[in-house]
Amino acid sequence: MLIFSKKIIGAKMRIKLMFDSNNLICLPYKYNVFLRNLIYQLLPSEFASFLHDIGYKYEKRSFKLFTFSRIIGKRIKDKRNRKYPLVFNKRIYVYVASPINKILEYVASSALTNEEIMLGDNRCFLRSIEVEKSPEFSERVKIKMLSPMSIRSTFFTHNNTQKSYYYSPFEREFSELMKRNMVKKYKIVYGEKMNGDLKIKPLGRVRERIVIGDRGFVIKAWDGIYELQGSPELIKLSYSTGLGEKNSLGLGMWERWEGQLEV
Repeated sequence: MLIFSKKIIGAKMRIKLMFDSNNLICLPYKYNVFLRNLIYQLLPSEFASFLHDIGYKYEKRSFKLFTFSRIIGKRIKDKRNRKYPLVFNKRIYVYVASPINKILEYVASSALTNEEIMLGDNRCFLRSIEVEKSPEFSERVKIKMLSPMSIRSTFFTHNNTQKSYYYSPFEREFSELMKRNMVKKYKIVYGEKMNGDLKIKPLGRVRERIVIGDRGFVIKAWDGIYELQGSPELIKLSYSTGLGEKNSLGLGMWERWEGQLEV
């Protein structure tokens, strides 16, 4: 049964897309590119071109202002399948978030009209769409990453070669750059300058992840559980835009966490 309510759309939020397949769902590690391309395919072509080629500008930077989670579902160990290292049971789901209402409206309404959706070589069918409103946040919240977050600085070497340095959550610059990134997004979304603060503190064990982007581009990102502290406005916006960079490649999505830390 499909769950979808247009009355809810209009608040900043995220949607949960659940898919079924007649077969096991087999994917490479780089499946985030499939999900990103699926989102673009569900958008009207003109708007998709604008978002992909231009985006929402802040000075010289361009932001797509949407993100999505990793695929969530029951993993299956299948040593016979050497082509695809990730094998899921026949039902999976993924979250998509954006502070731009029409992105979620287009994705939800278009997904409803598609009889089938291809994820790589997998033929999937939409089972349900659930619309989730953004909760209210205070100045401190514990979070669990639904997709790893990444932030970097880019510089040129003495021979004019461009290089990137990816920060870890244990470096002081990590929180500062994350805050600057969110301040830029706030200006784009609300048209106002935000002077609030944002700090990210690792809790327990966190893990570095390697994410492969277009043309084999390597991105270092961080998974795990953290505490966000700072402006509730920036925290809430990060819930719908994602933390850090490369959000449209499926980085930086999180959920509120109330569990127990591993000892």
